Amino acid sequence: MVLPADAPFDVPDQLTDRAGVLGSELTSLRAGLEEVRVSDGVQIFVVFVDTFDGLSGEAWAEQTFSMSGMGGDDVLVAVAVQERRYGTWTTAESGISPGEDSQVRARDIEPALADNDWSGAVRAAGEGYGRAVSGRSESGSTAGDSDGSDFPWGLLLLPVGGVVAYGLVRRASSRRGAGQGGTGGSPAGEAAAPVPTDELRRRAAAALVDVDDAIRSSTEELSYAQAQFGVQATQVFASALDEARHNAGEAFRLQRELDDAESMGPVDEGHRRGSLERIIALASAADASLDAQEAEFARLRALEARVPEFLTELKVRAGEVRRRLPVAEQELAGLATQYRAEALRTVTGNVEQAKQLLTSAEAFIRTGTDHVSAGDRPAAVAAGRASEEAVGQADTLLTSVSQARTELAGAVERIDASLTSISSDVADAERLGADDQLTRTAVEAARAAIDQGVAARDTGDPLAAIRTLTRAEQDLDNALARYREVETRNQRTSQLLERRLHEVGTRLTSIDEYIASRRGAVRSEARTGIATAISLHRQAGQLLADPPEATRLLDQAEAEGERALAQAQDDLDSWGGQRGTVAGPRGLDPTSLILGGILSGGFGNRGGGWGGSGGGFGGGGFGGGGFGGGGRF
Repeated sequence: MVLPADAPFDVPDQLTDRAGVLGSELTSLRAGLEEVRVSDGVQIFVVFVDTFDGLSGEAWAEQTFSMSGMGGDDVLVAVAVQERRYGTWTTAESGISPGEDSQVRARDIEPALADNDWSGAVRAAGEGYGRAVSGRSESGSTAGDSDGSDFPWGLLLLPVGGVVAYGLVRRASSRRGAGQGGTGGSPAGEAAAPVPTDELRRRAAAALVDVDDAIRSSTEELSYAQAQFGVQATQVFASALDEARHNAGEAFRLQRELDDAESMGPVDEGHRRGSLERIIALASAADASLDAQEAEFARLRALEARVPEFLTELKVRAGEVRRRLPVAEQELAGLATQYRAEALRTVTGNVEQAKQLLTSAEAFIRTGTDHVSAGDRPAAVAAGRASEEAVGQADTLLTSVSQARTELAGAVERIDASLTSISSDVADAERLGADDQLTRTAVEAARAAIDQGVAARDTGDPLAAIRTLTRAEQDLDNALARYREVETRNQRTSQLLERRLHEVGTRLTSIDEYIASRRGAVRSEARTGIATAISLHRQAGQLLADPPEATRLLDQAEAEGERALAQAQDDLDSWGGQRGTVAGPRGLDPTSLILGGILSGGFGNRGGGWGGSGGGFGGGGFGGGGFGGGGRF
C-alpha cells in the first residue's frame, strides 16, 4: 500500500492531526498547549501526518515552520506516524537553546513516541519546552532517567518491538546558526530583526564545533568504507571530505583572526559581525558538501542488507581490540614509572576509556542482534554503527599508547645526538668569538636546553626536551650564521628546519588525536587552536626554501598547539562533573560514548556517522537562524 504523502504546509492550529491518532483527546490536548503558552510564554505547535514526503523530520519541520509564518516564541514538533520519524524546529528567540531542544527531544518526546503514546508525546512536548523556557525543574521522571542523570537511558536501548534506535544513536541534531545574521523565524512579510552579536558569536562557535565533529566522524566512516571497498570506489566521498575540510579550515582561520584582533583592542562591530556570519556560512558549506553525499554513502555500505554479517564482524573486531588491553595497560604502567606525567598527558586515560568504549560496543552488538531478531534492521544498523565507531575509537586510543612508547623511546635516543650537536654550536660560538647580544642570549638558552635534555634522559619528558633542544639549536644556529661559511650555514639551516618540522608535526598529531578522542567535551576554542596550528605547520612545510618565514610559522604552530591542548584539558576538567562511572542498560557506559562524540550530549550534540548524522537522515546545515533535530522513534 502506498502511504499518503504529506508535503510541508501552513499549519492552521496548535495541534493538527492528519494521521488521525489522537481521537477524542484532541480538544483537551489543545487546551493543554494553550495553557503552556499562557503560563510559560512558548507557543508549541504539534503536527501528526502519515509521512514526510521523502524529507527528513528536521527538514520537514523547518519548511513547515517557515511556510506557517512561525517565529518568535514558536516551537514546531512534527511526527510522521507511518514512517516512525519526527522532527522539531524553533529559533533562539523562543528562549530555548539548541542543547535544551536536544534534551527535550531525548528525554520527553522520544520515549512517548517510541511507546506509540501519541497523546503523551503532545503532553511531553508541552511539559519539556515549557520547563526549558521557564527554567523550572522537572516535576516528574521521564522514561529512562530514573538515575537522575542527564543521559537518556530509555532512548538508547528501547524495547526491540518496532523501535528504531537509528535516530537516537546518531541523530543530526542542533543544526544551529544564522545565515547573514537574520533570525530566519520572523513571520511572513516582516523584516527579520538582527541577531544580537553575542548570539551570533555563540552560533559561530557552535557551528565550528558541529562541523569539526562532522568532519572527524566522516573521516572515521570513510576509513571503514575504504577498508571494505577500496580507495577508488570511495573517491567521491574523499573529495567531498576534502572540500569540507577546506571550508572548515577557512572558518577556523577567520575565527583565529577575529580572536587575535579582539585581543589587541576594540574591533569594528561591522567587521566582527561580518566575520561571524562568514564563519557560519563556511561551516554551513562544509556541512552541505558532506550532506550531499550522505544518501550515496549509505547506499554504498548497504548495511541493512548485510546487518547480521556486519554485527558478526564487529564482534570479532571488538574481541581483537579487547585482547590488546592487557598489553596497553602494561605499556602505560611502564611509561608512568619511567617518565613524568607531563610526557604522558595525551595518553594517560586512554586505556580506561578504551575499556569503557569496548564494553559499550559489545552492548550495542547485543542490542543490534535483538533488533535483527525482531525484524527491525534499521535499528540494528544504528546499533552496529555505534558499535563500529566505539571499537574504532578504542583501537585508536590503544594505538596511541603504543605510539607514545615508541616516540618516547626514540626521543631518548635522539637526545644524545641533539646534545652533541647543540654542544658543538655552543663551542663554535666560543671559538668564533661571537659575543653579540643575540648570540649570547641564544647560548644561554642552549645551555638551559642542554640541562633539560640531560635530565630528561633518565626521568622526565624527553619529547619536550627534544623540542626545546631543536628550537634552541635552531636559534643559536641562526645567530651564528653570519660567522660561518655560506655553504655550511645553508646546509645546517636546512637540516635543523626539517628536523624541527618533524618534531612539531609529531606533537601536533598527538594533540589532534587527543582532541578527537575526547571531542564530546572539547569546545570551539581548542578546536580553533589545533586547526590553526596544523595549518601553520602545513604552511611551514611549503616554505622550507625560506627558513626565516618557515621558522616563524613553526614557532606559531607550536605555541598554538600547546595552547589548544591546555584549552582542551580545561574543557575536559570543566566537563568532569558529568563524568564518573554510571552503569547503563546492558553494560553501556554513557561517559565514554558522549566523550568520544558517538552519542550526543557533548558540546557538539551531533553524534557520529558520515556528515555527523548517522547516514540515515541528513541535510539541513547551519543556515536559517533556527535549529532543531529529530530522527526515528
